[in-house]
Amino acid sequence: TYHIKVVFSILFTPSWANGGKARTVAPTHAKELQSFAYAAAARYNGSYVPPSWQQQPTLEGPTEPLPAVTLWTAWNEPNNPVFLSPQYVRQGGKWVVESAIQYAKICNAVYAGIHAGGTTGEKVACGVTAPKGNDAPGTSRPSVDPLSFLEAAKKAGMKKFDVYAHHPYYAAPTESPTYVPAGKTARRIQMGNIGVLLAEITKLYGPKHLWITEYGYETNPPDHNFGVSTAKQAAYLTQAYAIARKNPRIDMMLWFLIRDDANLGGWQSGLETVSGKHKPVYTPH
Repeated sequence: TYHIKVVFSILFTPSWANGGKARTVAPTHAKELQSFAYAAAARYNGSYVPPSWQQQPTLEGPTEPLPAVTLWTAWNEPNNPVFLSPQYVRQGGKWVVESAIQYAKICNAVYAGIHAGGTTGEKVACGVTAPKGNDAPGTSRPSVDPLSFLEAAKKAGMKKFDVYAHHPYYAAPTESPTYVPAGKTARRIQMGNIGVLLAEITKLYGPKHLWITEYGYETNPPDHNFGVSTAKQAAYLTQAYAIARKNPRIDMMLWFLIRDDANLGGWQSGLETVSGKHKPVYTPH
């Protein structure tokens, strides 16, 4: 018997909610995001039956309500300009981490909205941070390292969340799950130094638990630049999940993704190739 858990993410802003700007720009009014989160949670609180099902249950579907969704994440990789921009703004002659300021509002709004939606046992994860950042505000594509981002979000008023989430990806194919970043890269958070992030969370918010909502290794083939062999991918999955299982504060670990992206510019970390052929990693370990 399989027990499937669904995780919903609230991500991006419609143009009407941020003055016609890009979808990566935070909402102008956090209260509108809170209202959306509330509506989403109410729809998936386990009691909602779509009107069409009520009207013609024998033709269009069953009369039982939609399944309840209890696991939510607020945004995705907000320390990465691909998902939240701008990362920095200049104020009073110095750079401030604008992404963290806006994310504090996002986290607070999603948390409040989801918890008002009538679901039993719901959990909201904030953070959902990318593993690294260049901390270079004057460059063309600045990003913020996850520790600095967490610290700035706390300072900006990120009040509370049920669990923190992070994506501890490797930065080079030579780095195994046990690799520990050091020196200039010490503020990068990967599997090998996940305890550093947990310590910072404890310092700022107490002993909150952690979700790893994305993790994976690309394979070569087809990615000749960032991939590892299919055998090594399988071995690394085993190592990574062993690290997670040993840590009592890690509740979730999601492998990204099931099947390789057909676009080589995407992610080729699937358990299957584009054609559906199983890689060695597909076999349970």
